[in-house]
Amino acid sequence: MCGIFCLLYSSNSDESKAQSIIDTCSSPIQRRGPDSFKQLTISEDCATCTFLASVRWTQGANMSVQPLEDSEGNVLLWNGDVYSMTSEDNSLSKEPSSESDSAQVFCRFSKFGVLKTLKHIQGPYSFIFLNRKTKQLWFGKDPIGRHSLLMKCTSTSLLVTSVAHKSISNIEEIPSTHIYSLDITCADFQSGLKEHKWKRNISICPVLKAYHPKTPSKDIPPPEEVTSFYQNIANTAQGDKQTMMTLLESYQPLCDNVTRLTELLTKSVESRVRTQPTHCIHCQTVCSHCKTGILFSGGIDSTVIALLAHRYVPLTEPIDLLNVAFEKNQNYNVPDRITGQSSLRELTSLCPERQWNFVEINITRKELEEERSKNIKDVIYPLETVLDDSLGCAVWFAARGRGTLQSCDYTSSARILLLGMGADELLGGYTRHRTILRHCSNDWTALRAQLEHEVLNIPRRNLGRDNRVVCDHGRQSRTPFLDETVVAFLLGLPSWQRCWITEDLQQVGGQAPLRMLAWKSGLKVASNLPKRALQFGLKDST
Repeated sequence: MCGIFCLLYSSNSDESKAQSIIDTCSSPIQRRGPDSFKQLTISEDCATCTFLASVRWTQGANMSVQPLEDSEGNVLLWNGDVYSMTSEDNSLSKEPSSESDSAQVFCRFSKFGVLKTLKHIQGPYSFIFLNRKTKQLWFGKDPIGRHSLLMKCTSTSLLVTSVAHKSISNIEEIPSTHIYSLDITCADFQSGLKEHKWKRNISICPVLKAYHPKTPSKDIPPPEEVTSFYQNIANTAQGDKQTMMTLLESYQPLCDNVTRLTELLTKSVESRVRTQPTHCIHCQTVCSHCKTGILFSGGIDSTVIALLAHRYVPLTEPIDLLNVAFEKNQNYNVPDRITGQSSLRELTSLCPERQWNFVEINITRKELEEERSKNIKDVIYPLETVLDDSLGCAVWFAARGRGTLQSCDYTSSARILLLGMGADELLGGYTRHRTILRHCSNDWTALRAQLEHEVLNIPRRNLGRDNRVVCDHGRQSRTPFLDETVVAFLLGLPSWQRCWITEDLQQVGGQAPLRMLAWKSGLKVASNLPKRALQFGLKDST
């Protein structure tokens, strides 16, 4: 995980203003990558390009200090995780224990070009690459848009950065639908900026066809036997969720989807847990401290991730479950604290050999206002809505990892934080999804269109913000539900196979495959928890 920054400005620009932008962004860029920080300035014809890069080491036998430079003068700033990278003949060429992914990507960018390289990569990333020979500056993010990258372009300057400041006006989140390039010698940067749209026929990256469809998909209605099956469950269970889940186990098509989802999600969690150094953020050598944490509300998303992470984190290491509560009526007994404790009991029962660190992060009204004003508003910028503030504050304090563990002060040493983002958009987890189906007379195509809209919208609305907020503490955010294979599989299912959210099944039908995955894994209580938005009681505290 890294902080990356590039400011390109022509000789017609105000150099003092350029330096002010560099100074403003330097500190938040450094916080994203406390292991190294480097500045590089290059002059090319009538333009000057200043790069800043910080690194939080997460891959490779040794850390690669950025910006990377090669003998031809090319420059790369890479903020990402490569979980697989195929060669031109589609064979796997990325070895988990080899050199850092940034070094591998740099070599390929220089040899094959940016677009040809990116179509072979799976994993979250944002990047900035300068090709000195062609004088082209390339930048962008992965097609799911999991990492933050902001841009402000004028006729005489171009700013591309992982994180900015609210004093920098008119900066925007870069869309995940395109990769961008700019000839740094052109007279007008705005007119010279080119967009390179992802091509859907790239078979190597299966998410592209599902994630960037040419036209909205249509759902065929569920067969009558499916409708009847669910109706019979509702009539038999009479509102009892445990009975509903037991009866759903007899539905083979659902179980087949659950089996496939379990395989893909398990592999996704495995790669995100195992791809990191063997020491925590506080140590310099191999240690047994916690290295993996989970933003843990106790809901089904975070609890399933915790259970799967248990399989791959060594038993000699604890797993931190970071649970935030904002002061409400002078106490912290908010809903997510209650569900967190409930799900902790289930995890402890299922995995008694694991040390689960349930970190209670209690935030007073005073601390909330202080940090919101001093840090959080700048980190979530350019998003500024009340909801962005609410969610940004919740995730920021959780990712900081400072609270109490069994009534003693504790700060998480986790380098990697797993988040459950994306599950609701992919699997219809919210009340609004049920409302759409009801208002559209059970038109499943309308629901599918809404789910596709939300999935395509989360890079701009959620993922960039959450990445900036988590990484502000020098930790790496990783989102298992947004692995390319998981996304492609779920988007390939009809909406009624992802959720059955008619009124008769109440909340059990929302996220049905995930709930069944939890149920079959032994999470009997968590599988039936109602869905709530991630705000940890903040709405009631402001």
